[in-house]
Amino acid sequence: MVKTQFDINVFGILRTIRAFLPHLRTQPPVSNIPPTILNISSIGGLHGYPSNSVYCATKFALEGLTQALAAEIAPFGMHAAVVEPGNFRTSFLSGTVSAGTANLAPALQVYEDTVAHKARAAFAEFDGRQLGDPVEEAKRIWEYAAGEGMFVGKGRRLRLPLGSDTGKVMRELSEE
Repeated sequence: MVKTQFDINVFGILRTIRAFLPHLRTQPPVSNIPPTILNISSIGGLHGYPSNSVYCATKFALEGLTQALAAEIAPFGMHAAVVEPGNFRTSFLSGTVSAGTANLAPALQVYEDTVAHKARAAFAEFDGRQLGDPVEEAKRIWEYAAGEGMFVGKGRRLRLPLGSDTGKVMRELSEE
């Protein structure tokens, strides 16, 4: 499970960037918007959650990769940003080890009645009932990429937090 998570969430993205970067460096801006690489992270890339440590570790890695990439490609007139979605109504929380889509560590009896056990129960309870609307999330990502909607005339930024829960976590982290 650990290797699969890193292969998908970190190494797959890194390989894709490396394959496309030579072509992107030769692209002119479109409507004054620089060629942009958007990496999809997570609220889990900002804060580690019990029973979700490997997934969070991959998203922390993606945060660092994107931050460094943004500085590396800026001299070419390019931009990189990391999208940080919070909890949006998807089946993310129902991933299973047997299906190869595990987003949670396997349940272990030794963790019964701990914060990790309670987190697993909460994930199962909220799966598919998260507050965020994935259609609205996709619209915001498109608006950012195209410089439209709420992003008209706004500068490019490294992080694009989506969802009130992500904003709350960012504020809490800034106060630590």
